[in-house]
Amino acid sequence: MEVALGTGWHEQEHARHGVPFPPIAERAEMLEEALTILRGLWQEPDGWSYAGRHWSVSNALFRAKPVQRPHPPILVGGDGTPRGLRIAARFADEFNLVDGDPVHIADRYAALDAACLAIGRDPRSITRSAMLGTLIGANAAELASRKEALLAGFAIKEDGEAWFGRREGTWIIGTPDRARARIAELAAVGVERVMFQDLVPRDLAMIELLGREVVAAG
Repeated sequence: MEVALGTGWHEQEHARHGVPFPPIAERAEMLEEALTILRGLWQEPDGWSYAGRHWSVSNALFRAKPVQRPHPPILVGGDGTPRGLRIAARFADEFNLVDGDPVHIADRYAALDAACLAIGRDPRSITRSAMLGTLIGANAAELASRKEALLAGFAIKEDGEAWFGRREGTWIIGTPDRARARIAELAAVGVERVMFQDLVPRDLAMIELLGREVVAAG
């Protein structure tokens, strides 16, 4: 099991589900407290307590403790802001960047190294991953069809080529050959794991193509 936490970003989604969406500074505080409590419940002895601004734990009894030691891997994701990187350096086993071209990713990973060194942590002890929007087709016609499906699914009214053009450098878009080349570019700047953000999830044929021609081929 892996546990992934973040500050949240989609205000409308929070509103639809009745989840508070305070300003980002407060959400970052909430994330730090949540991570502190998670690690305390997993690792500290019976009777552990924690008093935070947002949440508190008193005389905790958390059983059974995780089988994974010292605890399940914690993944923290985001855009690589200075505070987000400090949180990742302190708590995360894996840091996940959301979108970004190789130059941006390399810059944020360098900043993560600095955040780790600032607290005496070996930067190599944190896994680097990236989640990128992914849309592939076996050929140009198949890719064009999937682009149309994605635009329709999100009710995007603007020119499709312009919309995808703005994402060309930060997504994985194209044929399997192009996808493999993009993954190689990411690996060259330190990405150890790629998460494919599939925005047409009902298109199982694309999942099969991705698994057969990109994942298995890698």
